[in-house]
Amino acid sequence: MRRWFRGLRGRVTLFFRKSSSALISALGFALVIAGISLAQCRDYATLAAVLTGIGGSLLAAAIVFFLSPANDEFYQKFLALGITDAFPSRNAIEYGFWVQWLRRAQSNCTLFGIAHGEWCRDREFPDALADRLRHNVGVKMFFLNPNKPVAETRAKEDAVRKMKETIQNSIRFMWKLRSGLEEAPQRRLKLYVYDATPTCGATWIDSSMLVAHYLAGFPNLTSPALIVDWVSSGAGTPDLYSVYKENIEKIEKDFSTEITDTNVNEFAPSPV
Repeated sequence: MRRWFRGLRGRVTLFFRKSSSALISALGFALVIAGISLAQCRDYATLAAVLTGIGGSLLAAAIVFFLSPANDEFYQKFLALGITDAFPSRNAIEYGFWVQWLRRAQSNCTLFGIAHGEWCRDREFPDALADRLRHNVGVKMFFLNPNKPVAETRAKEDAVRKMKETIQNSIRFMWKLRSGLEEAPQRRLKLYVYDATPTCGATWIDSSMLVAHYLAGFPNLTSPALIVDWVSSGAGTPDLYSVYKENIEKIEKDFSTEITDTNVNEFAPSPV
């Protein structure tokens, strides 16, 4: 029943949007006709020009609205879910986008993934991260636990790299970076390992996320990706941002271990 009401609400909303477009079109057409008619009389030449100009503008606005995707029911559904962009794979995203986005973080940044090898290989990442930490941005970074069976399974699927070794190298890289920070920024950077099925990776900055969904048997870089933003929903229907947020928070609470001085060598022992 609830689903039926949501569908009815969407159809009614779309009807009124289309009706508004029709009304604006009719009004614009009427003003243009009135302007053309008055143009035949010199005494009303100025008024005719004004009416014709306003009518033409209204017609143009109605045409733009009619052709706009904002008039499409499915487009509105995407907006309601908070989807603002989509990519066929993570590889399709411009390389510099990631660090540029990180530099815009104002309050929080969560990097949730498997090995974070791309982050750690980006030469601009350390400076961008340190800058945000020094500007009071809290940063959390989650790695797949390299010592658990889920890591071994994922390693077989993403055979283009040595998964366990890559995770350990990234943890060592991040721990060294963290250790070189001042005390306050160091406290704001928290590293975790998690033991849960790795289904997606997320770059969560403030109230937006870029989420990449892992495909079983395929390398991570082939993951389809979405950018989702928080949207206010009064109907009780959660947006995708809220769904992913709840998932990451549950993994942090129930399936994660924070990396500390006492256990870092357990997850990333020094290379022999």
